[in-house]
Amino acid sequence: MFVPLAALLLAAAPTEAVTFEQALALAGQAPGAEGAARAVLVHRAEQAGLSSLTLNPQLLVEPGYRQRQDERGADLRLGLSQSLNLSGQTSARARALESESQLLQAEAQALRLERRLALAEAWLGLWAAEQAVRQ
Repeated sequence: MFVPLAALLLAAAPTEAVTFEQALALAGQAPGAEGAARAVLVHRAEQAGLSSLTLNPQLLVEPGYRQRQDERGADLRLGLSQSLNLSGQTSARARALESESQLLQAEAQALRLERRLALAEAWLGLWAAEQAVRQ
C-alpha cells in the first residue's frame, strides 16, 4: 500500500515539493474515498424518494354478464384497494434505512482516515529518505 501512495504523492507535483498538508488533502481525492462518499449521497437520495407505503395498490376488474329476468346485459365491477400496514413495518424500514445510511457514512469516514494515515506515512517515509540523502 505504501508504494502506490508514494507514487500518488510523486505524481501530484513532480517538479515542486509537496507539503504535508497537500499530501493529506490528496487523501480525499483517492478513488476509494470518493466512491464511498458518493455511495453515501446516492443512498440518501434513494432513501428520500422511497414511498412510505410498503404495499402496492391493487386494481380489481370483474367483467361479467347479468342474466336476470328483469335485467340482462354486461356487468362490470371495479375495485381499488390500498393495504395499510398497522404493524409498524413502515417505521421499521425507515429506521433500517437510516442505520444503513449511518453505516455507509462511518465506512466512508473510516476509509478517508485510513487513506490519510497511509498518505501521512508515505509522506514521512519520503521526507525521511530525502533527509537521509541530504546528509
